[in-house]
Amino acid sequence: MTNYNTNWKYTLPAALLIVMAQAYAAPPRPINYQGYLTQTDGTPVDSTVTMAVELWTDAIAGTLLFAETHAAVMVSRGRFSIEISTGTPVSGIYDAEQFQQETWLALTINGELLSPRSRLGAVAGSQHAEIAERLSTTCANGEWLGYRDGMLACYVCSNGDAIGCYEGDPATQNVGECKSGTNTCVEGAYGVCTGQVLPDIEICNSKDDDCNGQVDDGTSLPGCINLYTDTDGDGFGDTTLPGCLCDTTPNTASVGGDCDDTDVNVNPEQTAYFTVPSSLGTFDYNCNGTIEKSLDLTIASCTYNGSGCDYAPGFKDSTPDCGELGTFSNGCSRNGSICTVTTGIIGTTMGCR
Repeated sequence: MTNYNTNWKYTLPAALLIVMAQAYAAPPRPINYQGYLTQTDGTPVDSTVTMAVELWTDAIAGTLLFAETHAAVMVSRGRFSIEISTGTPVSGIYDAEQFQQETWLALTINGELLSPRSRLGAVAGSQHAEIAERLSTTCANGEWLGYRDGMLACYVCSNGDAIGCYEGDPATQNVGECKSGTNTCVEGAYGVCTGQVLPDIEICNSKDDDCNGQVDDGTSLPGCINLYTDTDGDGFGDTTLPGCLCDTTPNTASVGGDCDDTDVNVNPEQTAYFTVPSSLGTFDYNCNGTIEKSLDLTIASCTYNGSGCDYAPGFKDSTPDCGELGTFSNGCSRNGSICTVTTGIIGTTMGCR
């Protein structure tokens, strides 16, 4: 039997670089395996041989991951080349996962098992270095290549690194209730921004929820109170100028219905009568849409009661218009059973509302 010495090296074809970068996306491409084969006296072999290739998890025992045979391998001046995974499969599955762990190669030539096994794990480091070198141009400046979930990926940070983050409008960052969060690096990439507070709908809560620099601003916020402009400060607002605000403010009232917000005497609950018109030139001081003359200023009456006259004071003949002077009666005279209103000399102005 011929004895063989081997002095082999491993090369990684460019095709495999693509496979390693897509570890689980597709089956790996063949590995170009080259070796140098001599007789025991050092003479290079020149012949065609059969080869069996096995991939193991250990240098001596371990688990067989994959095995195949190559029926006719040409050896010229000691040098040969095969592509692992292109032979006839014997056992196991050729999978990219085998290159994410220590892998040992056993080679059998013409039925003779060469010993010891060769540790591919040692070469795997150089393979990864070559991959990193060739693929580093795909990463941005300052990033580096690493594995994430079994696949090559560009690392932008070291695990545990933390940076501030904010995903809202920069103009709202750290304004009002808004604040920055923290983004922590996991497996070379920054993940979710946690702890940040982004702008929200403004509500009545004495806070700047929308982060615009103003607290409870707006005229119809959730939880607001219906307020009306109260220019004259009489406690009644102009219904035509409503606003739903979070709190009472100067010159506002929670009760509307003021038909003249420039005159403090004009409001829906006015009970007094006035002899001059309001600032709008009307006598509708209680905003009910009608003008009422004073109930105390009516036409005077004088009625015989069988023994005398019953007198009710008032104007002599008719009531004047609002704000106008009228002749007011000053009494009653009797002639037998006839009672007559006495003409007055006092001028009285009619009050209205």
